[in-house]
Amino acid sequence: MARHGLMISTALASLLVAAPARSELYQIANVPNSTSTNIFGVNDSGIATGSWLDEDGVEHGYVGRPDGSDYTTFDDPNEPGPGTEPRGISDKGYICGFGDSSSGSVDTYVTWERNPKNTVTEITRKGTVLNYFCQGFNGRNEFAGSYANASLGVVAYLGQNEKFKKSVTLKNISNTAVGARGIDDAGDVVGWYYDTRGVQNGFLLSGGRAFTIAFPGANYTVLEGINNKHQIAGQYQDTSGVLHGFIYDISAKTFREIKVPGAVSFVQAWGINDMGQVAIGSDVGYYVYCPSSKNCFGGNNSFKHPTWKLQPLLP
Repeated sequence: MARHGLMISTALASLLVAAPARSELYQIANVPNSTSTNIFGVNDSGIATGSWLDEDGVEHGYVGRPDGSDYTTFDDPNEPGPGTEPRGISDKGYICGFGDSSSGSVDTYVTWERNPKNTVTEITRKGTVLNYFCQGFNGRNEFAGSYANASLGVVAYLGQNEKFKKSVTLKNISNTAVGARGIDDAGDVVGWYYDTRGVQNGFLLSGGRAFTIAFPGANYTVLEGINNKHQIAGQYQDTSGVLHGFIYDISAKTFREIKVPGAVSFVQAWGINDMGQVAIGSDVGYYVYCPSSKNCFGGNNSFKHPTWKLQPLLP
């Protein structure tokens, strides 16, 4: 990925939002008979994936258009306990996530990959099923994930075809744990790491070098997805404990916060596709953020998004 614009000035970055963005939020349809329907990813074809809760509070997976017209629900048939949570979807329709989500323990989560034929297979490393989670895909169907190991702690990795491929390490940043969340076609990886003070920060790994991306003054920052247009989706927690979703422009080195009208306690930004559409969760509903009404889904579920709020990345 080219980095020619990384030295853009703060003054110029501020000019990028001189005019209000004509963006929209599209509220996704609920899975029939669900008590709640979440979204974690949306691919370039506008196909979404996420989870829904049944009347007993058990989590299940779904895939389909955000209007609910062709939702397909599924579970990991091999999970050791109840709960299936999809986290990412590729342009080819592959999905990855984890099972046993009801346990609430990353040690017992079981990661899996689902192909377009609805076959769900556990992700393995040297024949051992990996725990924790996997999430974002690139065009080669590589995915980003992490597993928890008693001796090594949290290990970030890249996988493909239901298997561990290689570890992800941040050699130039001191850290105590690393989680990989997304990967683009150039092989750039985003996610989070804990620094030596125990603070969680976002990272971008590009060309073998890691860069810290942390929202100024935040309690913590996590990067959740990356597209091929130099954009990253993520979230940060402010000092009052409220979660905020954002898009980070790599070239301009600026954060653009995504607001959801009526949201009070959290707005979370997850996967981002090449059209800039972002999977959004909030305390008032679940949405696809569309940077332009021209590439949104339309209908009664859409409403205009508030004007961008931009925060330059401070030195």
